[in-house]
Amino acid sequence: MSFYVYILKCRDGSYYTGHTDNLELRMAQHIKMAFPKCYTATRLPVELVFTQQFPTRQEALASERQIKGWSRKKKEAMMRGDWNEVSRLAQNALRQAQDNRTLRQAQGDRNTAVRGELVEPQAQDNRSVHALRPFDHSASSWLMAQGDRNTAVQRESNRNTAVHGEPALRPFGKLMAQDNRPVHGEPAEPRAQGNRNESLKKAVRGELVEPHDPKYKGNK
Repeated sequence: MSFYVYILKCRDGSYYTGHTDNLELRMAQHIKMAFPKCYTATRLPVELVFTQQFPTRQEALASERQIKGWSRKKKEAMMRGDWNEVSRLAQNALRQAQDNRTLRQAQGDRNTAVRGELVEPQAQDNRSVHALRPFDHSASSWLMAQGDRNTAVQRESNRNTAVHGEPALRPFGKLMAQDNRPVHGEPAEPRAQGNRNESLKKAVRGELVEPHDPKYKGNK
Protein backbone atom coordinates (compact mmCIF):
# COMPACT_ATOMS: atom_id res chain seq x y z
CA MET A 1 0.00 0.00 0.00
CA SER A 2 1.33 3.42 -0.95
CA PHE A 3 0.86 6.84 0.66
CA TYR A 4 1.03 10.20 -1.04
CA VAL A 5 1.93 13.74 -0.22
CA TYR A 6 0.08 16.20 -2.46
CA ILE A 7 -0.06 19.96 -3.00
CA LEU A 8 -3.13 21.80 -4.26
CA LYS A 9 -3.13 25.29 -5.72
CA CYS A 10 -6.22 27.15 -4.58
CA ARG A 11 -8.27 29.80 -6.33
CA ASP A 12 -6.51 32.65 -4.44
CA GLY A 13 -3.03 31.35 -5.47
CA SER A 14 -2.17 29.85 -2.08
CA TYR A 15 -1.00 26.24 -1.64
CA TYR A 16 -2.50 23.46 0.46
CA THR A 17 -0.41 20.41 1.45
CA GLY A 18 -1.83 17.10 2.68
CA HIS A 19 -1.28 13.35 2.62
CA THR A 20 -3.53 10.37 1.82
CA ASP A 21 -3.51 6.69 0.87
CA ASN A 22 -6.12 7.21 -1.91
CA LEU A 23 -5.30 10.20 -4.06
CA GLU A 24 -8.37 10.01 -6.38
CA LEU A 25 -10.79 9.76 -3.46
CA ARG A 26 -9.14 12.64 -1.64
CA MET A 27 -9.34 14.89 -4.69
CA ALA A 28 -13.07 14.14 -5.02
CA GLN A 29 -13.56 14.97 -1.33
CA HIS A 30 -11.89 18.38 -1.77
CA ILE A 31 -13.95 19.21 -4.86
CA LYS A 32 -17.26 18.19 -3.25
CA MET A 33 -16.41 19.99 0.03
CA ALA A 34 -16.57 16.82 2.09
CA PHE A 35 -14.55 18.62 4.77
CA PRO A 36 -16.39 21.93 5.43
CA LYS A 37 -13.71 23.15 7.85
CA CYS A 38 -10.85 22.32 5.49
CA TYR A 39 -8.64 25.15 4.16
CA THR A 40 -9.72 24.45 0.57
CA ALA A 41 -13.49 24.58 1.27
CA THR A 42 -13.62 28.36 0.79
CA ARG A 43 -10.99 28.48 -1.97
CA LEU A 44 -12.45 26.28 -4.69
CA PRO A 45 -11.71 25.35 -7.34
CA VAL A 46 -8.38 23.69 -6.58
CA GLU A 47 -5.72 22.20 -8.87
CA LEU A 48 -3.39 19.29 -8.11
CA VAL A 49 0.16 20.55 -8.81
CA PHE A 50 2.42 18.08 -6.97
CA THR A 51 2.43 14.48 -5.64
CA GLN A 52 5.09 12.28 -4.05
CA GLN A 53 4.75 8.62 -3.09
CA PHE A 54 5.98 7.05 0.20
CA PRO A 55 5.95 3.46 1.45
CA THR A 56 4.60 4.27 4.94
CA ARG A 57 2.14 6.73 6.42
CA GLN A 58 4.73 7.94 8.94
CA GLU A 59 7.10 9.00 6.13
CA ALA A 60 4.29 10.71 4.22
CA LEU A 61 3.16 12.56 7.36
CA ALA A 62 6.73 13.68 8.15
CA SER A 63 7.15 15.00 4.60
CA GLU A 64 3.83 16.85 4.75
CA ARG A 65 4.81 18.63 7.98
CA GLN A 66 8.21 19.54 6.52
CA ILE A 67 6.77 21.03 3.34
CA LYS A 68 4.18 23.03 5.29
CA GLY A 69 7.04 24.81 7.05
CA TRP A 70 8.69 25.90 3.81
CA SER A 71 8.37 29.26 2.11
CA ARG A 72 6.37 29.69 -1.09
CA LYS A 73 9.55 30.00 -3.18
CA LYS A 74 10.95 26.80 -1.75
CA LYS A 75 7.73 24.90 -2.45
CA GLU A 76 7.68 26.13 -6.04
CA ALA A 77 11.37 25.15 -6.52
CA MET A 78 10.56 21.64 -5.28
CA MET A 79 7.56 21.36 -7.60
CA ARG A 80 9.80 22.35 -10.51
CA GLY A 81 12.36 19.76 -9.44
CA ASP A 82 15.02 22.43 -8.88
CA TRP A 83 16.74 20.83 -5.87
CA ASN A 84 19.74 23.15 -6.09
CA GLU A 85 17.42 26.08 -5.53
CA VAL A 86 15.76 24.21 -2.69
CA SER A 87 19.18 23.71 -1.05
CA ARG A 88 20.15 27.36 -1.55
CA LEU A 89 16.89 28.59 -0.06
CA ALA A 90 17.36 26.19 2.86
CA GLN A 91 20.82 27.61 3.56
CA ASN A 92 19.49 31.15 3.35
CA ALA A 93 16.76 30.29 5.80
CA LEU A 94 19.34 28.79 8.18
CA ARG A 95 21.53 31.89 8.03
CA GLN A 96 18.50 34.11 8.55
CA ALA A 97 17.51 32.15 11.64
CA GLN A 98 21.03 32.46 13.04
CA ASP A 99 21.09 36.18 12.32
CA ASN A 100 17.75 36.59 14.08
CA ARG A 101 19.03 34.78 17.17
CA THR A 102 22.17 36.94 17.21
CA LEU A 103 20.08 40.10 16.81
CA ARG A 104 17.75 39.14 19.66
CA GLN A 105 20.71 38.39 21.91
CA ALA A 106 22.39 41.71 21.06
CA GLN A 107 19.11 43.54 21.66
CA GLY A 108 18.77 41.87 25.06
CA ASP A 109 22.33 42.88 26.02
CA ARG A 110 21.66 46.43 24.89
CA ASN A 111 18.50 46.66 26.96
CA THR A 112 20.41 45.41 30.00
CA ALA A 113 23.14 47.98 29.44
CA VAL A 114 20.58 50.78 29.03
CA ARG A 115 18.89 49.85 32.30
CA GLY A 116 22.28 49.91 34.01
CA GLU A 117 23.04 53.36 32.63
CA LEU A 118 19.72 54.71 33.86
CA VAL A 119 20.17 53.41 37.39
CA GLU A 120 23.75 54.58 37.95
CA PRO A 121 23.25 58.32 37.27
CA GLN A 122 20.25 58.30 39.59
CA ALA A 123 22.37 56.88 42.41
CA GLN A 124 25.07 59.46 41.63
CA ASP A 125 22.49 62.26 41.84
CA ASN A 126 21.33 60.99 45.22
CA ARG A 127 24.90 61.01 46.50
CA SER A 128 25.31 64.60 45.25
CA VAL A 129 22.19 65.71 47.09
CA HIS A 130 23.43 64.18 50.33
CA ALA A 131 26.81 65.84 49.82
CA LEU A 132 25.10 69.24 49.50
CA ARG A 133 23.15 68.65 52.73
CA PRO A 134 25.69 67.97 55.54
CA PHE A 135 24.50 67.40 59.08
CA ASP A 136 23.69 70.71 60.75
CA HIS A 137 25.63 70.54 64.03
CA SER A 138 24.64 74.07 65.02
CA ALA A 139 20.94 73.20 64.89
CA SER A 140 21.56 70.05 66.90
CA SER A 141 23.50 71.99 69.54
CA TRP A 142 20.70 74.58 69.77
CA LEU A 143 18.10 71.86 70.34
CA MET A 144 20.21 70.24 73.07
CA ALA A 145 20.74 73.59 74.79
CA GLN A 146 17.00 74.34 74.56
CA GLY A 147 16.24 70.98 76.17
CA ASP A 148 18.71 71.63 79.02
CA ARG A 149 17.17 75.07 79.57
CA ASN A 150 13.65 73.62 79.77
CA THR A 151 14.84 71.01 82.28
CA ALA A 152 16.46 73.68 84.47
CA VAL A 153 13.31 75.84 84.38
CA GLN A 154 11.19 72.85 85.40
CA ARG A 155 13.49 72.04 88.33
CA GLU A 156 13.40 75.69 89.53
CA SER A 157 9.61 75.67 89.30
CA ASN A 158 9.41 72.48 91.37
CA ARG A 159 11.75 73.96 94.02
CA ASN A 160 9.71 77.16 94.33
CA THR A 161 6.52 75.17 94.62
CA ALA A 162 7.96 73.09 97.46
CA VAL A 163 9.15 76.22 99.35
CA HIS A 164 5.68 77.77 99.29
CA GLY A 165 4.16 74.64 100.80
CA GLU A 166 2.68 73.19 97.65
CA PRO A 167 3.70 69.69 96.62
CA ALA A 168 5.35 69.17 93.24
CA LEU A 169 3.60 67.18 90.53
CA ARG A 170 4.16 63.47 90.59
CA PRO A 171 5.31 61.74 87.38
CA PHE A 172 2.54 60.48 85.12
CA GLY A 173 1.46 56.90 85.65
CA LYS A 174 2.85 56.35 89.20
CA LEU A 175 0.64 55.18 92.03
CA MET A 176 -0.12 57.23 95.15
CA ALA A 177 0.88 55.53 98.37
CA GLN A 178 -2.17 56.89 100.23
CA ASP A 179 -5.07 55.61 98.09
CA ASN A 180 -3.30 53.50 95.40
CA ARG A 181 -4.97 55.48 92.63
CA PRO A 182 -3.03 56.29 89.42
CA VAL A 183 -2.21 59.89 88.74
CA HIS A 184 -3.44 61.05 85.32
CA GLY A 185 -1.45 64.24 84.89
CA GLU A 186 -3.22 66.09 87.79
CA PRO A 187 -1.47 67.31 90.97
CA ALA A 188 -1.99 65.07 93.99
CA GLU A 189 -1.43 66.20 97.59
CA PRO A 190 -0.71 63.44 100.12
CA ARG A 191 -2.63 63.69 103.39
CA ALA A 192 0.47 63.69 105.65
CA GLN A 193 2.20 66.30 103.52
CA GLY A 194 -0.94 68.45 103.64
CA ASN A 195 -0.98 68.35 107.45
CA ARG A 196 2.68 69.39 107.67
CA ASN A 197 2.12 72.23 105.23
CA GLU A 198 -0.84 73.48 107.28
CA SER A 199 1.20 73.37 110.49
CA LEU A 200 3.99 75.29 108.79
CA LYS A 201 1.54 78.00 107.71
CA LYS A 202 0.16 78.36 111.30
CA ALA A 203 3.68 78.61 112.72
CA VAL A 204 4.50 81.40 110.29
CA ARG A 205 1.35 83.29 111.39
CA GLY A 206 2.35 82.89 115.09
CA GLU A 207 -0.36 80.46 115.97
CA LEU A 208 0.16 77.64 118.44
CA VAL A 209 0.61 74.31 116.79
CA GLU A 210 -1.03 71.48 118.69
CA PRO A 211 0.57 68.07 118.39
CA HIS A 212 -1.54 65.32 117.00
CA ASP A 213 -1.15 63.29 120.23
CA PRO A 214 -4.41 63.78 122.25
CA LYS A 215 -2.60 63.11 125.59
CA TYR A 216 -0.36 66.14 125.17
CA LYS A 217 -1.86 69.18 127.02
CA GLY A 218 0.77 71.80 126.28
CA ASN A 219 1.63 75.01 128.17
CA LYS A 220 -1.20 77.47 128.51
